[in-house]
Amino acid sequence: MHVDVVGGWQKLPTFRAKAERGIYLGWQARSYWGGVRKRVRHHRLGLTPTGREKRDVNSLAMSKIVKHRKCHCTVGSCASLVALALLCSGIQNVNAVILAWNSNVETNLAGYKLYYGGASGTYTNTTTLGLGTTSTILGLFSSTTYYFALTAYDSQGQESDFSSEVVYTTPLGTNPPPVITNTGPVISAIANQTINKNLTSSAIPFTVSDPDTLLSLVTVQASAADTTLLPTVTLGGSGANLTVTFAPALEASGSTTITITASDGLNTTNLTFSVTVTASNNAPFFRTLAGPLAVNKESTGFVTGLGMYDPDANTGTFTLTVRAGFGSIVLLTNATSGVTSSQITGNGSGTVQVTARLGAINNTLARTNGLAFTGNLNFVGSDSVTVTINDNGNTGSGGAMSATTVVPVTVAGNSLDTWRTQVFSYADLSDPTKQATVWGDKADPDGDGRDNLFEYAVGLDPNKSELNQQAVLPSIADVSGVKYSALSFVRRVNEPLLQYVPEVSLDKVTWSSGTSFVQQVRVVPLSTGFETVYVQDLTPVSAQTPRFIRLRIIKP
Repeated sequence: MHVDVVGGWQKLPTFRAKAERGIYLGWQARSYWGGVRKRVRHHRLGLTPTGREKRDVNSLAMSKIVKHRKCHCTVGSCASLVALALLCSGIQNVNAVILAWNSNVETNLAGYKLYYGGASGTYTNTTTLGLGTTSTILGLFSSTTYYFALTAYDSQGQESDFSSEVVYTTPLGTNPPPVITNTGPVISAIANQTINKNLTSSAIPFTVSDPDTLLSLVTVQASAADTTLLPTVTLGGSGANLTVTFAPALEASGSTTITITASDGLNTTNLTFSVTVTASNNAPFFRTLAGPLAVNKESTGFVTGLGMYDPDANTGTFTLTVRAGFGSIVLLTNATSGVTSSQITGNGSGTVQVTARLGAINNTLARTNGLAFTGNLNFVGSDSVTVTINDNGNTGSGGAMSATTVVPVTVAGNSLDTWRTQVFSYADLSDPTKQATVWGDKADPDGDGRDNLFEYAVGLDPNKSELNQQAVLPSIADVSGVKYSALSFVRRVNEPLLQYVPEVSLDKVTWSSGTSFVQQVRVVPLSTGFETVYVQDLTPVSAQTPRFIRLRIIKP
């Protein structure tokens, strides 16, 4: 056989073949490689159908590459798809086809791809093959026409254009195409919902499943029947576990439904639940809270971080009440767009009240010095600042609504301050007129001649007269027959507030202290945070030279 050249291109003849047992189909293929056309030798392949079949077989020569011209692909046209036969030997009720083709000769050829489907040029199935030149396709339906085409691809994955199309109709058999049924998605139940106006619902959980479709292919949507009442409906979650959230329009109330739709492309499932939006007044709440406050005795600290919100329209006035148990409250009156002094009552007392718009209240509290707490006189310990916001029944039925938060306060003092709160009543401690007679350092409420500071230092009770010898005891020490004035006294262990100063004197007018005059002999620990200290004079005492010794307590 020869090939004519027309206009520089090979002219390929068209073959009509009769496919019968023992008859061979002939074909001619051409390839295109680097701009050079090559004549391909004539091939023959046996066709062994199980029955007689008459059909036309055109030359299946590939045209040059058109898919990847811009890539300068070096794979030539695909070899022709040339043989078609029915394979059913040994397989009951199964239709199959064997396809064969000439191989390409390019050095970078990586394999072939076989495409087929139920319509010409529309290939719903693809099989990627290696370098072989035959392929068996199983599972074809009886009495069904299939369309086949072949491509070649190189080592870089670049693919040639399609070969000429081969058409094949499977014979009538006993296995009719199966009836494929699709089960629609399943949505779990959602209870009917009731929400008050101006609020946003919580995330309501539900699940979606589909027995025969991947969830990634299922489309889920949600919408409200009345979008004026419920303009916002939002889906959340992922996979099978989803949520729906909704928010009514501002100040709107009424009833509607939300429908959740799940579709797998063939079947659609709807789930509907009702939503009732009531018109009651919503309570205000604290959007942000203040942390604990710690201050020193009779010092000022600031409560920061408070922020309040009301879901309703916020057009009316609100009442803010701030109370302290053992302190005073001061609200700032010159904050930008904040509350003014005319809107505040009791500023500087233990209970302060404000009547103003919520925005003005929030602007004042947003300042770092907007709300000040100062502990009362002599108070140390735990206190609290209680803050209450009341909407005065601004919008909706149900009357006034309020919210309260409590800010813990710790007022720290020294050990002497704590001792005072243990031995004196707070009524006395908070009364400044009783400093000189009851709770002051120099006061002597029990009249025993020892002031409060001395009684604290040596562990005595300021409200009870006690013998001096219980805490301070003078004596005479005999050291190898030499007599010295000595003193023992009770001292608090590691008390930084006080200095314990033993002093000696010859005439009780001039007193001397320090290691040149007095020495510490020993210290004996006690079991209650105290210790007994023993000291003695360094100058001997005699009948002719008397010596005096005492203990002086100093609070720097």
